[in-house]
Amino acid sequence: MSNSEELRKDFQGKIAELQANCKHESVTDWMKPDFLSGIPTIEFKKCNTCGKIIARRTKCWACGNWVEEPNWIQGDGSEKIPIGTVFCCETHKRLYAQTARALGKEVPPWIGRNTGTF
Repeated sequence: MSNSEELRKDFQGKIAELQANCKHESVTDWMKPDFLSGIPTIEFKKCNTCGKIIARRTKCWACGNWVEEPNWIQGDGSEKIPIGTVFCCETHKRLYAQTARALGKEVPPWIGRNTGTF
């Protein structure tokens, strides 16, 4: 292993340790990644102390509302729900209900009755 590889591995270990032990008390506002500055649909917050990304959000493909990462649903590649798209829970329910109705299937009760079409 070369000196640069050894230094990189040591540095990455120290950063990982810092991030694991950090309480993330000082966090940035929502900001866009530098490499995606022209794409307005992805934002994140990161810790000012350790640099760890604390939260991510993107816009729902259909309704345009912001959705934070644990709450978004990604498209499955079907005709109605294209792969590479991200949806909020409400939009996903509407798409699911619309697809079920179009296929003549029963809409599951967990979706609810107030699911319109696009």
